[in-house]
Amino acid sequence: MRWLLLLLTLGSLHEASWTWLVARQTPWARTNASYWQLVAGDPSEVKTHEAVYFPQHVTVVDRCRVVGEGGNVTLFDIADSRLGEQPVAGPSPLGNDPLSRSRLVRRAAENVDRRVVPWRVCGFQQPGGQVTFEAFWTNCTAITFRLTFDDGSAGALAERVRNERDGFELVHVCGYVADGAIMFVGVWHKSVLAAPRVTPSNAVAYNVSLAECQRLDGEYKANGSNLISFQVFNGPTGEVLCSAIWRNGVGRTVLLIGDSLTNITRAIEQADPQGDLHPSHISAFDRGAKIAVLFASNGRQLQCPVSPQNIWANVANAQIPRQSVVGSKTPSRVMTLAENRIGNFMRKHNIPSVAVALSSKEKLKLNMAFGYSKISENMPATPTTLYRIGDISKSFTSVAIFLLLEAKKLSLQDLVFGSGGILGTRFGARPYSAAIQAIRLRHLMEHTSGGWGQWSGDPIFLRPELNNSALIAFALDEIPLQNSPGTVWDFSHFGYLLLGAVIEQVSGKSYQQFVLDQVLVPCDIHDRMKVTAQWSSGRAVGEAMYYMGGGDLPVDVYDLSTPERMGPVAGWIASPADLLRFMARVDGSTIIADVLRPETLAEMYAASNASNGRHAKGWRVNQFGFNGLMHMGVYPGAKSLLIRTDLEVALALLMNRVGDSADFDADVIALAHSLTDVLQDWGTDDLFRDHAALPFTPPAFYALLSLSLLQLFFADVVNH
Repeated sequence: MRWLLLLLTLGSLHEASWTWLVARQTPWARTNASYWQLVAGDPSEVKTHEAVYFPQHVTVVDRCRVVGEGGNVTLFDIADSRLGEQPVAGPSPLGNDPLSRSRLVRRAAENVDRRVVPWRVCGFQQPGGQVTFEAFWTNCTAITFRLTFDDGSAGALAERVRNERDGFELVHVCGYVADGAIMFVGVWHKSVLAAPRVTPSNAVAYNVSLAECQRLDGEYKANGSNLISFQVFNGPTGEVLCSAIWRNGVGRTVLLIGDSLTNITRAIEQADPQGDLHPSHISAFDRGAKIAVLFASNGRQLQCPVSPQNIWANVANAQIPRQSVVGSKTPSRVMTLAENRIGNFMRKHNIPSVAVALSSKEKLKLNMAFGYSKISENMPATPTTLYRIGDISKSFTSVAIFLLLEAKKLSLQDLVFGSGGILGTRFGARPYSAAIQAIRLRHLMEHTSGGWGQWSGDPIFLRPELNNSALIAFALDEIPLQNSPGTVWDFSHFGYLLLGAVIEQVSGKSYQQFVLDQVLVPCDIHDRMKVTAQWSSGRAVGEAMYYMGGGDLPVDVYDLSTPERMGPVAGWIASPADLLRFMARVDGSTIIADVLRPETLAEMYAASNASNGRHAKGWRVNQFGFNGLMHMGVYPGAKSLLIRTDLEVALALLMNRVGDSADFDADVIALAHSLTDVLQDWGTDDLFRDHAALPFTPPAFYALLSLSLLQLFFADVVNH
């Protein structure tokens, strides 16, 4: 057995400026099931380290934050997500922002309907006294859950008894201090596949000393029970306390406590010569000076009883539900070809639904939807189902800016910040640098502002508690530009948030209202397009449910940034046909009148030198093997593509999950090519004139299944 010890930044254990890594194998040699790492350190250092050494290869199993004199100490237990364990889904753990109690409760309530289940929740009191929570989730349709906040009162005891009576089992408990009092947050699970247990099967220790926990561990092990949850923490007067849960039949565990990861790893090497144990829990106490690590023979121990499945694995293409718009003159051979290619794509990448619209010379020729927009309710996708369009939203923001340019309220050469700039000096408290004061409107539209981008650090997802104005102020004050404006192309979400602020400043309207009045209504879309909601309960009428995907480090698809923040950047929802309505009015063709003048369109579509001729202002140009205009969009739970070729063929492709495999994006492009290549004019028919959908009749295969069986069959439409 080999061990690797990396000391990334030296420092004492209770200080926040260090990061230790201990690994059973080198991080780049992922060869067998003994691969794992232990990390302890400052959150920012650990995250940087993870990005360098473990790109796309790790899943955080548990995290415990302890506040000490040196700052926040974060301990990570990292295990490979491809070792047969149920992978963690939901918020990417390394980027999971601490939650307030109210936000945690809201997220839990939202996730019940989606069967996104918490496995670990822990509370921590920050230096200012605020209590925040870390929570880690997985998709599991076979389990329902409850959260409890226990202060030891009679009411809390009654709630525990009620949960046990209702068939729930306590699977994780975490103690923390709030306003000088000891509190516990508990995670309760109940299987929906079996009858509730009459009596609880788990043994639980609340609020006992560490020595008592260790004594109980020996006693329960002698009777065949092992730990499934273990935490050490300091009480309000510094006393060392423990909370733990034991269960029968969960495999071997070893509990080690020490003052360094080096000593702990040496001890586990002696206790586990075969390499069967994986880290399951880490916690720290005494201001981070001591560490407790629980190792288990199956890593996480708690697993979803239903493995993730590909929902179309055993379904023929002809059995995938589909709807199309009445009146299509598409030849049957082309329809069959399109259906087979879309079905193959959905099956390979486990996509619940795909919607597509195709037009030729601004006439809608094909408008279809496949699969389910909401799996748990067997709800079919329709041609009018709304999907997140992600970065295609930037194209709408760009058109809105150019409408203001045509109205002579803006110029591409206008400065954005500083005295005389569009936004002046009202954001931030510090004097602007010369580089910030040199940013022009053109730079924001072309992703050449000099920073705040994909490579230089985009602040769009930072500080989710801030409104747009506060986020802009934060970025101006705290995130300096890396390059001179106009010199380097760096794709920037934040730049388009700034364009949204420009639209509001100049128009006197909110961003969404201006786009509705000046873009959507003239494009005959009206209010069918909206900005996506932050929570699943806020989904628009007719909007798809989104499902987690994206590979080894998935993110939750709800509880995202606010609609106000994401609107100009990636926040709009639309149907494929409405995207083509928009495209037909900004494509330069004379068949349908455009909303912008020809010379304005030419400027909007002119590629910048900094992007090597590949990006214009809110649009991609001549990419992915297409000659023409396009934008690909991605947003958690959704993938989108809008294309208009020089041959006047337009395609809108939308879906409600992002695939896991590395070739997903390439397959999206290949599907787009296969669909546009078969499209012909097919006469004068135009489905824009008749947008009614056919009534849905599910195939007999599905009609025979009950909803409950469907939910089981379609279990866990997430990561592998």
